Amino acid sequence: MRLSKVLWTEALKLGMVMLGMFIFVGCNGNGHNLEDDESQSDIAQQDGDVDDEDSLSSVEFVKDTGFINGIRLLGTDTGDIQTLNLIYPYSKGTETASWKLAEWGSNHAFGNVEQEVKGDSIIYANQAKRVVFIKEEAQDKPHVLLEVIASEDYTSVRKDGEDWPHLLLEQTMADEIALEDMESLELNMGLSLVYDKMMMDPSEFDESLHTSQVSLYLTISDSTDFFWFGIPVFDHRRLDGIPLYAAQDLGKDDASKKFIVSIASEEFFPGSLQKSGSIDVDKDILPYIKNAFERAKRQGYLEDAHWSDMFISSFNFGWETTGTFDSGMLVRELQLTGRYRAGN
Repeated sequence: MRLSKVLWTEALKLGMVMLGMFIFVGCNGNGHNLEDDESQSDIAQQDGDVDDEDSLSSVEFVKDTGFINGIRLLGTDTGDIQTLNLIYPYSKGTETASWKLAEWGSNHAFGNVEQEVKGDSIIYANQAKRVVFIKEEAQDKPHVLLEVIASEDYTSVRKDGEDWPHLLLEQTMADEIALEDMESLELNMGLSLVYDKMMMDPSEFDESLHTSQVSLYLTISDSTDFFWFGIPVFDHRRLDGIPLYAAQDLGKDDASKKFIVSIASEEFFPGSLQKSGSIDVDKDILPYIKNAFERAKRQGYLEDAHWSDMFISSFNFGWETTGTFDSGMLVRELQLTGRYRAGN
């Protein structure tokens, strides 16, 4: 039996705010490499094509892609999450905001930030970050530019154990559909790296501490437990792609202690954004999630969990900037579509 959505949502909030520290550790390659498992490419071939597509129902997990219902600003402190401030890039909708914006570790919160309009762009900005919504007349939903200006956030070179600025768009999922009932889970993602510039003295750069990076993370849950499933998008240090990472979330007192699997970027796009400038992902990620769940079980996590009870409970996407970098990423598309048999 599942926890009430309210109780489980609160539990996941705690996990979401604790995620940041492990992402950076994972990119350092300190986690387990999955070379001893079946290859990720083989995983993608596990599930065959569905013969009767017309008999399937579909659900869009990313809600309000037009941002009509606003974005709730969560603030900068994971110990004091804010819920009152909202921004409305477009006219106010009548439903509760699906989107949240987290600025963990930043010295400059948006707070009561004012909207600025320039042509097709709606801008929310302070000295350390910008969120820009760009919508031309022909577009049914805006592109979103996320910028972290860490040179205006850090007052000195970051040291080990110190916090770092985040800029994350998040949602808690409204649809709790068992992953076992799904035939596919299609991720469509279009991204462009606008700029990424190191603003610290190269002699002070420490690869084990400093980077700018972007990832998409899903929490995969049952009624009492969860693990993190990640798709790495960009890491300043990784010119030839980001390797797979699997380990426990550790490193801080408030770490979630949950299992993390971040799939190698080569499974979703070749090379790196540093070289290509833009990527377009169109991939069924369901087989990867199932494989990650099975791996977590083998390594002693999710002991009482069953695949039949697992569902997607939340996601976040955006920047974590652990060094002095100024960076911007344009999100052209972010869509997650599940296809499942109605009545299951």
